Amino acid sequence: VTLRSRGGMTLNAQFPEVVEALYAQDLPDAILDGEIVALDDAGRAHFQLLQSRLQEVNGRGPNRAPVIAYYAFDILYFDGHRMLDRPLTDRRLLFDAVLRPSAVIRMSEAVAEHGVAFYRAAQELGVEGIMAKRRDAPYRPGERAKSWLKIKVTQRMEAVVGGFTRGRGARANTFGAVLLGVYDGGGRLQYIGHCGGGFTDAELRRLMPLLQARLETACPFAQVPPSNEAVTWVHPELVVEVEYAGWTNDGLLRVPVYKGRRMDKPAREVRREVPDRAITAPARAPQPPGPRPESRESADQLPGAPAGVEFTNLEKIFWPQRGNTKGDLIRYYLEVGPHILPHLRDRPVTLRRFPNGITGESFYQKDYPDAPPFVETVRIWTESEKKTLVAPLCNNPDTLAWLAQLANIEVHTWFSRATPIRRAERAGTAGTAFAASEQALRDSTLNRPDYVVFDIDPYLFPDNKLPQRKGEKDPDYSRRGFDAAVEAALLLRDVLKRLKLDGFVKTSGKTGLHLFVPIVRRYTFEQTHAFAKTVTQYLEGLHPGKVTTAWAAEQRVGKVFLDYNQNRLGATLASAYSVRPTPEATVSLPLTWKELGHKVDPLEFNLTTVPVLMRTRKDAWRELLAKPQLLERRL
Repeated sequence: VTLRSRGGMTLNAQFPEVVEALYAQDLPDAILDGEIVALDDAGRAHFQLLQSRLQEVNGRGPNRAPVIAYYAFDILYFDGHRMLDRPLTDRRLLFDAVLRPSAVIRMSEAVAEHGVAFYRAAQELGVEGIMAKRRDAPYRPGERAKSWLKIKVTQRMEAVVGGFTRGRGARANTFGAVLLGVYDGGGRLQYIGHCGGGFTDAELRRLMPLLQARLETACPFAQVPPSNEAVTWVHPELVVEVEYAGWTNDGLLRVPVYKGRRMDKPAREVRREVPDRAITAPARAPQPPGPRPESRESADQLPGAPAGVEFTNLEKIFWPQRGNTKGDLIRYYLEVGPHILPHLRDRPVTLRRFPNGITGESFYQKDYPDAPPFVETVRIWTESEKKTLVAPLCNNPDTLAWLAQLANIEVHTWFSRATPIRRAERAGTAGTAFAASEQALRDSTLNRPDYVVFDIDPYLFPDNKLPQRKGEKDPDYSRRGFDAAVEAALLLRDVLKRLKLDGFVKTSGKTGLHLFVPIVRRYTFEQTHAFAKTVTQYLEGLHPGKVTTAWAAEQRVGKVFLDYNQNRLGATLASAYSVRPTPEATVSLPLTWKELGHKVDPLEFNLTTVPVLMRTRKDAWRELLAKPQLLERRL
């Protein structure tokens, strides 16, 4: 048995279970056409799990062994008989007669006719697409023909990597984005865009040596692409797969997201896939009248949703433990829109997207140059990347619904606004030019926060030991931990009251609390940072056994961490009324101080209960910016 990829690579070593399962079929000489897939917990093919298996080297395997299956869908040669010229129906009859399905060897199911219903099923499952084949068609290796059509649900394509930009911040040791291209009919590599989203830390580390091994001094593209960053060129042979939202008028990908490497396709074969205009994806039929379970609604448009936003995959499960869907997320933001929008207005938004729900990979997105016309944006200089970003402003219900459609579970906003300072604010002057340079940004209103922020996180663990896990070290929710956070918030409020300052509190939606002190827009982030640091370190001196400002996570154990470092230019927190990616689908809910003192349970505030609660409850933060306060009179 020999397993060969489309590009001719032998894959026996990577998939020994498929080799053994095919030997067990005890077939005569035969050539099968099929696909090896890695299955997730729900039994669906998962491209990146497959890439992990393909990239095993030197005996190192992926952290998790996925279920591998070979889906056979055609037979090209059998026991001395060439089957290529026989119609598909004949090949399927032979195929069904000689192959025995097993745990590893599986038969690709075929559905005669009913193509529209089959496509809708693919939509509901969230798979990449379907294949449509004429029953009387022969097998034509390597040819594109209208007798075989790929009809996509999600837009994916292969692209060739021709360069990369330097990484900054958490990516300082790897790269920021890769430059992508496809070959045209003349064999020239044409640039189609940058891609910086979708990379996990492990994938960044895995790809960086591959890029460094292919460094070149000359640009491989037919024309040097525009870039705000210096580009390092590479020999164009790495092929990747990306998911994207469409094409710009300039022929560039909209919002490309990395999905994995394609090791089975030669770079020179990568072309832009242009769909046949005669083939269009079928629209969903209208749903019959009558009640349906709220979390299982399958209509493209949600009742009361803005007409300008197209919604997809409403039934995709985003919270497996609760069964809540993407549709539930969108429905939540539509209902709480009147409460959340005042807290978002004129503030740059950083997206945190979860395309496959909270158990899938997430990524942050600060730059969105191709937002729809109804989305107001602001151009902001970023010193870390030495370029201008286009940040959305969530100033209307359409934008809020659009963010939810993008699987933006959390709404992260700046603590400052892009609007000019009014004379009535008596706060001095600051500009509204944010894109020219770092200095221009620091001289602007975006460096004039509306509040001082205190992030209160309890570091109380059952065994008083920091968890030995990768990534965030934050503790899971516990009643004991939240009670300690409440006590710390009340102690902090006492200090602020002695300074004649009022604060507003909300649940973080996770383990702790957020306390905001509204201020006049005359202070810079440097000044609010110094103020918050002074206050928290003073409180730490009063109660060293209860609270801490220590930056090392190990030194916080057993205490409540008072994080003053959120007071930075460009820093964000989950907004008031933002949903959080927790198993309970909790919400960051504004509270009154009286409510906080009544043993509230933050787990009770989630995307199902909060809309009902807010039908009869006023926003506890509705006066947040009504009376901004001065700091220098208090210290």
